Amino acid sequence: MFFKNILYEIKLNFRAKEVLIWMIIFPICLGLFYKLAFGNLGKSMEPVSVAVVENTEDKFFHMFYDTVNNNQKDENSSSLLNATYCSEKEAYEKLYDGDVAGVVIIDPIEGESNETSSGDISSMSNIFGENWDQMKDFDEISEKAKAVSVDTPDINKYMDTLMNSYIRETNMSVKIQKNGSEQSTLKSYIEMFINMKKMAKDLWKSNSGGQKNKAVDNISDMMNAATIKSTPLTDGNKDPLAMYMYNLIAMVSIFGSLAAMHIAITNQANLSTIGMRRSCAGTPKSMVILPGLIGTYISHSFCVLISITFLKFALQIDFGDKLLLVYLTGILGAIMGVSLGFFVGAIGRLTEGAKTGIMMAVNMTLCFMSGLMIDAIRAVFSMQIPIVNALNPVAIVTDAMYYLNMDTDLSRYLTKLMMMGGFTVVFIVLGILMTRRKKYASL
Repeated sequence: MFFKNILYEIKLNFRAKEVLIWMIIFPICLGLFYKLAFGNLGKSMEPVSVAVVENTEDKFFHMFYDTVNNNQKDENSSSLLNATYCSEKEAYEKLYDGDVAGVVIIDPIEGESNETSSGDISSMSNIFGENWDQMKDFDEISEKAKAVSVDTPDINKYMDTLMNSYIRETNMSVKIQKNGSEQSTLKSYIEMFINMKKMAKDLWKSNSGGQKNKAVDNISDMMNAATIKSTPLTDGNKDPLAMYMYNLIAMVSIFGSLAAMHIAITNQANLSTIGMRRSCAGTPKSMVILPGLIGTYISHSFCVLISITFLKFALQIDFGDKLLLVYLTGILGAIMGVSLGFFVGAIGRLTEGAKTGIMMAVNMTLCFMSGLMIDAIRAVFSMQIPIVNALNPVAIVTDAMYYLNMDTDLSRYLTKLMMMGGFTVVFIVLGILMTRRKKYASL
């Protein structure tokens, strides 16, 4: 009898259209929507192709381009620009053909000569070496400058000649054919370059004598700080899309509450006709409630496993290398959700429809606070009212998934599992206390 009731409850759940819609179809559709809407979050952006026309040499642009691109490159990102140096005619042909997002033209400043006299060239070669005007970065320039004694006659003059060779005044313009994200990136890049060049000149002019050597180091540090290189603290998946998927699994888990309320309602004679019949029957309530809970646990856990499998293998969501524990988390979350529904179903004298509406509103509120709709809202609650998410069943499941993926040890993950188990026990005990041994004046 006991096992027949479990089988009956499983069949009852899977025959209910609401279960198929909310527990299977809805999560799959929402997962597809998240994948289409947020699938590119956290992905590296392709470099912007640009044609560069140098009507005059700008060594600072070359060093800035190399430094920024090298600092930007890592396993998760690529360079900002992909520059092609060519003639002005070729550059405009590439622009009109759509091969580049824009054309950068570097022109000399009218009336200003940047040529170094033959006498200065000879002196500079004697002081700084033959390749004094062919160095590739400011680290190399700094080493050359430090090797020269500050007591060298006319050292400031030669230092200025050295630096003016690398930080020359030029006119830079950008030509584009249309507006777009690539053009905005190019514009921001050129603005950053112009500001960096001005800062380098100001740093140089503000120092004199022996301080010139330090100025070169400062310029080098400033160039290297033009971009921030990320140093990962964990090998876990940091894709923002994964957080939405954790919340989606938590939502499916907690939605088991909708399928479990009838267990309590159909065992109370003042709430349903089935409850009247069961109260008159001689069957102990435990033989009805426990099979109902177990059957709903099984059927809802199966729905959660379908959702996780779909996200993992159909949408290719990276849940880390502990997939079995991901499934375990989903199952425990499903059991907690079913227990919550059983507890809510046992409260008060409202009809099943009214309790379903209240339960749906509560579930969506909990999902919102956990970050299902807006990922950042979870951090706001964690900072401002930490007790909210500490007692939020949806946030507990989400945190368990997050810790499982990001942490190298399982201490925080196991803590969340124990909290899920604790909530489950509390909900079941309270639900049983409110449904057992009730007496009715008339039926």
